[in-house]
Amino acid sequence: IYVFPFFLLTDREEARRLLKYRHDLLNSAWAHARLMGHKKGALYPWRTIAGPECSGYFPSGSAQYHINGDIAHAFIQYYLATDDLAFMADFGAEVLVETARLWLDAGHMREGTFRIDDVTGPDEYTCIVNNNYYTNATARENLLFAAEICERLTEEGLFAPLQKKLSVTESEIQEFQKAGE
Repeated sequence: IYVFPFFLLTDREEARRLLKYRHDLLNSAWAHARLMGHKKGALYPWRTIAGPECSGYFPSGSAQYHINGDIAHAFIQYYLATDDLAFMADFGAEVLVETARLWLDAGHMREGTFRIDDVTGPDEYTCIVNNNYYTNATARENLLFAAEICERLTEEGLFAPLQKKLSVTESEIQEFQKAGE
């Protein structure tokens, strides 16, 4: 979240490589999500060297789900700055869909609003809180843009291969939209 904008504005090829690296770690993020008890989606670790979570302490380490939102934000910013729909079709949309799926699995509706509880925000000192603003805000952006990029790819005839690969449905995309709103 801190370093990516520099590369996006100064070295687009390096920015693409950084995003491709995150895409290449999806298998580890899927495994981490299952380890954390989630049935669907990908959960990127807080600390990693080669993909798996390296933090041995749940509350201040692996409970930092906002990392998913940070990574989604980088893909969104890349697309908004470059309009590179082909890159999104090949790499970005998959990350956005899988991270959005995680939010749906981690969160819940309460009193008509979607919220995520039992997470540690980016301050690292207030562990396991409910309805953390930063986490919810990054999740919101991720959920809404996942729905939007699926729509854009559909309009351009680029969504069918991804839809088949991920088994994403229209109703799931509507769930992203509803939770994000």
